[in-house]
Amino acid sequence: FFLGAVALHLARHQLDLEQISKRSDTEKKRAERRKAEAIYNVSHEFQFHFDGIKESLSEKSKKINNQHLASLDRLLHDAKLLSQIESGSYDLRQSRFSIKEQADFVINQVIQVTGERSSRLKLMFPPESERFWSDITLFKTCLFHIVENAILYSNGQISVHIEVIDGNLQVSVKDEGPGISVEIQNRIFDKFFRTAGLKQPGSGIGLTLTRLAVELLDGELQFESGPGFYTVFDLTLPEMQEVPV
Repeated sequence: FFLGAVALHLARHQLDLEQISKRSDTEKKRAERRKAEAIYNVSHEFQFHFDGIKESLSEKSKKINNQHLASLDRLLHDAKLLSQIESGSYDLRQSRFSIKEQADFVINQVIQVTGERSSRLKLMFPPESERFWSDITLFKTCLFHIVENAILYSNGQISVHIEVIDGNLQVSVKDEGPGISVEIQNRIFDKFFRTAGLKQPGSGIGLTLTRLAVELLDGELQFESGPGFYTVFDLTLPEMQEVPV
C-alpha cells in the first residue's frame, strides 16, 4: 500500500511537470522546486506513519516483513533525498569516515532490501584504517544503488572493488548479467525509467539519485556494458577539502 501510494505521488508530480514543459524557464524552475518540496513533504509524512507502524509490529511480524519494511524505508529515504537535491536545499555534510566500515554497512542494507545471498558478492575493500573526507550520506547512497542495480539485473557473481588512488575514491561494481542494450543506455539515468525483466520492482529513481549525488560531490560516474555478458559501473569521488574546526 505505502509503496504504491508513494509511487503514485511521484508519478503525479512528474506528470504535472511534463504538462508545464512549454512554459518559460523561470516557471519551470519554480514548478520543479514546488514539485521537489511536495515530494519531500509527502515522503516525510509517510515516514512518520511508517515509523509508527514499525513500533507497533510484534517481533514475529518484524521478522516476517523485514525485507518489505527495509524496502519501504529505503524508498522514503531516497524520495526525501532526491527532493532535497532537486530543490537545492541539500547541504553537504562533510566528515572523515572509515571507507570499509561504511561500505560494509551499505552492503548489509542492500542484502536486507533485496533479500539476496551475500555469497553472490565478492568484496574488495580498503583496510579499516583507510579513511576518506566526504559526505557520508551521498557516498552510501551512490554505493547502495550501484550495487542494488547489479543485484536486480543479474543472477551471477558481483564484484565490488573500492580503493583510494591519488586522493580519489574509486568504486567499481561489475556483474555477470545480461548487460544493458544499446537502445536504452542513454536512458538509464532518467527518473522513473525501469527496464523489463526485474526480479522485483524498483522505484525507478535509484540511478537518477546516484547521478545527482555524484554531481554534488564533483565526481564522475561511468558505465560499460557488453550486452549479453556484463555491466560495470565506475564511480570516482574526489576527496573534499577538510574544513578546519
